[in-house]
Amino acid sequence: MDCISTIAQVFEALGTVGAVIVALVLALWGKAIQEKCFGPQLKLVLSEVEKTRDNKGQRAIHQYLKVTNPKRRSAQNVRVLLTKIETKRADGIPVAVHDRPLQLAWDPRSATSQFPSISGKGEMYCCLGFLGEGLGGFRLDTYLAYEQFPKGHIKPEDTPLRVSLEATADNCKSSPPLILEIHWDGKWEDGKMDNHFVVKPA
Repeated sequence: MDCISTIAQVFEALGTVGAVIVALVLALWGKAIQEKCFGPQLKLVLSEVEKTRDNKGQRAIHQYLKVTNPKRRSAQNVRVLLTKIETKRADGIPVAVHDRPLQLAWDPRSATSQFPSISGKGEMYCCLGFLGEGLGGFRLDTYLAYEQFPKGHIKPEDTPLRVSLEATADNCKSSPPLILEIHWDGKWEDGKMDNHFVVKPA
């Protein structure tokens, strides 16, 4: 009986120590654990291309990105950030030409404010940029202007261009970054623009 009693006391002591450790962990990292397991989660992916014409008949191509939150809790004040722009040297090595975060513009059909919330199981769309026949180049659709290219237009000689993007909110962010390559050979050809203008994962 003494042996059984001793073993019971050992397990009781271990249980007490375990409870104390669990309580300590929850006190120190409980909120972080809760956010990781039950908080929102943002996913950023390349979405569809929209082809349009203006009232003068000039063509344009808009490239969109999709942000989803597959969890139940809402992601607060969501924005999609362009974190880096890179071009390639003649030897093919990427060179950063911009490394300050710029927010991409939301599609107004998807979001009515600059910092929307995405509810659980929800999704929204933003515009990476657009290629305009009258513009002479591809323009990244950011709320603030960037000065790395004349008038913000990325010309064929500037491509291939590599951009790094992430969706971030007050309570979560997407990971890893979405890295895309943008190619344009300068040509416009109805029905064959997929051969001339390409946006794809790097």
